[in-house]
Amino acid sequence: MLEQILRKIDDQIDHYPNRESLIEWLTEEFSQSPVGVFLKDHDENYVFVNNAFETYVGMPANDVLGKNDFDFMRLDDARRCAKSDILAVEKMGELYESSELEKDANGKVVASITVYKKAFDTSFGNLLVGIFKRDEE
Repeated sequence: MLEQILRKIDDQIDHYPNRESLIEWLTEEFSQSPVGVFLKDHDENYVFVNNAFETYVGMPANDVLGKNDFDFMRLDDARRCAKSDILAVEKMGELYESSELEKDANGKVVASITVYKKAFDTSFGNLLVGIFKRDEE
C-alpha cells in the first residue's frame, strides 16, 4: 500500500505549477487515508500533513504546519526523523525506506513503523514527501 501511494504522488507531483496546488491535491487525495502522509519544504518544515499524521503525533495540523520535527517531537524522535530526511534528500528522486520501533515511556516496543520518503526537485523548490504506516505489536 505504501509503495502505491508514493507511486501515485510521484506520478502527479510534476503536474502542479506551485506548492499550493500540490497541497490542494494532496488534501483531496490523502486527508482521510489510513496511512500517514506529509510534505516538507526545503527548510524541513511541514507544509502538509493528513489526518493519520495528526492522530499519530497527537496534534492538529495547525500546530505542526510551518514547524520542523524539533519544534514538537521528543528530541530522540526528532533526531531520528531529521537523520532519515537527510538520507532521503541525499538520494534525491529515489525511494528511501526505513523501519522503526516505537517504544513507550518504559522502553517497551509498542509498534513498528514503516516509513517511505522521497525527495523531489520541483519547479518551486525541493520537497520531501513522506508516508508511513504504524503496525501495532
